[in-house]
Amino acid sequence: MSPRTAEAYRQIKDTRREGILAAARRVFARNGLSATRIGDIAAEAHISQGLLYHYFPNKEALFTAIVEGALRGTAALTSGALLRTGSAGRRLQELCQELVGRVLEYPEYPLVILQAFISEAVPEEARAAVDDYGQRTFQDIVALIEEGQAEGQVVAGEPAELALAFTACIQGVALTRLQGDPREVSLPSADTILRLLRA
Repeated sequence: MSPRTAEAYRQIKDTRREGILAAARRVFARNGLSATRIGDIAAEAHISQGLLYHYFPNKEALFTAIVEGALRGTAALTSGALLRTGSAGRRLQELCQELVGRVLEYPEYPLVILQAFISEAVPEEARAAVDDYGQRTFQDIVALIEEGQAEGQVVAGEPAELALAFTACIQGVALTRLQGDPREVSLPSADTILRLLRA
């Protein structure tokens, strides 16, 4: 049996780190930041507290990593939609499908992000990420809506107001997703959401 390579060790470490983040996301979504103990996360991840501390120094660092990762991913989607070729209407459709898809795939994220807005225990780094990535994401959506208006594919109106309505719909789907069994509740599709914006 040959010894593990440095690349194999790196893959094991990355996989374990992602497992810890996924476990922490579930625990924070259930318990909130203040009520969560590092032992709760370790138990959810099926690892020892000592091993968890090898990856993250405390629960605040874990919470910040989750918030930053989620918001960075959303910002990448919106900036990618803005930079792609094709009509703005088509890119807005694709962006909406991607955002709704993320909500369905990762239902815990909305609850964790919501805590970043309302909990007094949230680390300053997480609040800064919310402000930074939130502004970037919103401005990209505004720019995409402006392009769509110039092409005649998006309804007339104040672009920032329309962008706020668009993001509120996505957030609403995210929260509605948590209220019941998705097999029993028919969530709005990207097409339904975009009816608000189509010219």
